[in-house]
Amino acid sequence: MKLKEINCKVTALNTVLSATNITSSSKGTLYPIAPAVTVYSTKGASGNYNYFFRIVVFIDSDATEAPTFCIDEATGVDFYVVFDLPAKVPANYTPWYIEANYEMSSLRGVTVFLQNNDPRTSRGTVTTVIVIIPDGVSSDC
Repeated sequence: MKLKEINCKVTALNTVLSATNITSSSKGTLYPIAPAVTVYSTKGASGNYNYFFRIVVFIDSDATEAPTFCIDEATGVDFYVVFDLPAKVPANYTPWYIEANYEMSSLRGVTVFLQNNDPRTSRGTVTTVIVIIPDGVSSDC
């Protein structure tokens, strides 16, 4: 897997959620919570599509650095929100809001993963891309 970082806006939301208020994954409490994702696109003048991502992830509140948003260059359809923390059961989670734009050819769907690099665990969400077409313009996607 070869990840390329995508320029984006990352904001820690001003709240902390107790782990007792969040249902853990069926795979265990060390497994990340699946991200909440919306993606829509518009066709650009170059023929490529502009994809607009809105993502909310829940990361252990011990994280002191903002996560990064990346694309897997090998697949071209898998995106990763990457953070790095030691493996431990979180006591609290901080929600992070991510907005990103990315231009590429037409896609029907993308998968966004929340990935902890230490250890390498991830949790993904498959999202259908909504294509916005201005009135009077035909779609070829």
